[in-house]
Amino acid sequence: MRSVEELPPCFQPIFSSFKYFNGIQAEMLDFILSSARSFVVSAPTGSGKTVLLELAIVQMLMKHVDRATGAFNHKPGELKAIYMAPLKALVQEKKEEWIAAFGAIGVVCKELTGDTDIVSWSELNNVDILLTTPEKFDSITRKNKDRGGMSFFGDCALVMIDEVHLLGDERGGSLEAVVSRLKVLSEKQSLRGTPLSSVRFVACSATVPNLEDVGRWLGAPSPDGIRHFGEEYRPVRLETKVLGYDPAKNDWMFERRLNERLYEVVLNHFQSKPALVFCASRDGASSAAKTLADRAKSTGRNPFISGQGQAEALREAAGRAENRQLKLLIPHGVAFHSASLDWSDRTLCESLFRDRLVTVMCSTSTLSMGVNLPAFLCVVRGTRQYAVSLFLIRMWAIRMTSCFVHRARVNIARLRGARCCRCAAERAGRSSTPRAWP
Repeated sequence: MRSVEELPPCFQPIFSSFKYFNGIQAEMLDFILSSARSFVVSAPTGSGKTVLLELAIVQMLMKHVDRATGAFNHKPGELKAIYMAPLKALVQEKKEEWIAAFGAIGVVCKELTGDTDIVSWSELNNVDILLTTPEKFDSITRKNKDRGGMSFFGDCALVMIDEVHLLGDERGGSLEAVVSRLKVLSEKQSLRGTPLSSVRFVACSATVPNLEDVGRWLGAPSPDGIRHFGEEYRPVRLETKVLGYDPAKNDWMFERRLNERLYEVVLNHFQSKPALVFCASRDGASSAAKTLADRAKSTGRNPFISGQGQAEALREAAGRAENRQLKLLIPHGVAFHSASLDWSDRTLCESLFRDRLVTVMCSTSTLSMGVNLPAFLCVVRGTRQYAVSLFLIRMWAIRMTSCFVHRARVNIARLRGARCCRCAAERAGRSSTPRAWP
């Protein structure tokens, strides 16, 4: 067990929410703070990987600490950290967290996503932490390298990659291009002696399968800089159930059958605690939410609402929703979340779920990428989804695992265990016995 008090006093307020680092953080503490070597970590959801990123930022900022007095002499923008995550929602969430944590010592955080833009690189001169998506960062670095971008690159001392397993996804090309571009620039003669010439790469994931390969690519030393932490570090014990149902004549009818069974599945396992239902499509998420709300209304006493206070709060929140269907669902303690909603509606649903006003939320995989929504029950409705090419494909177990309880570190003591149910059945002509996932 390692105490937060081991850090320089000027950085201790950043970690004011706890007094001691957990097992993973304590094991990595000396490696992260003692040097600027790159590292890659694979650890279960909710095990505290974000704190490892924050410690890497602290290590970068320690160069501005006066050794004699211990004071932090901040020099805005002299050393820059880049944080990349696959979703705007995750970038925005981290921005709010880090503004609250690092803002007290004067560190400047700026978001750069599709919702924001820069007119010139001079806007980033005083930025210390830039939070962005790989696609956006790839775009601006390609288009602006000859318009002041090289000076920005030279100040980059730390590159943090969240959910690094997306390298193997269809969107992984942008992330690979960005990292490769930074590695090439770090070796340019004209940038010799700048922070970029010794840039530190930090990558985290809960499900990356080829940790060693990613570590070697990022230049992390083995074994100290390439660490895998197993299920024994998971803060919430998982109980998994696989429920099989008879196949139907076609996929649309099978999805209807799963919707009909969904209410009983949630009712049997949620124990009046928050529940997430993951669906393969936007329409699937909204239709599942409507089915749950309709069934809850027909029972007389809605099991998703525990009292009059919650009911009144939900009615008030429904008035703030822009989406017409969402306005009708929220008063029944049910909501849905997908890219089809406006940003304000997505934010509303997330806040209602965090505050335990909305009990059941149906979502696409947008919430499986690290957005902090503590849940007791996760239901994966079906094991298939449509690919971009419109061919039906099997959803990988690795994606389903990453869907579950991101992030359960908030209110963790109150959850005391969690459950995951997969509602699925093999199609006609195939065995209904569970098989190894691809």
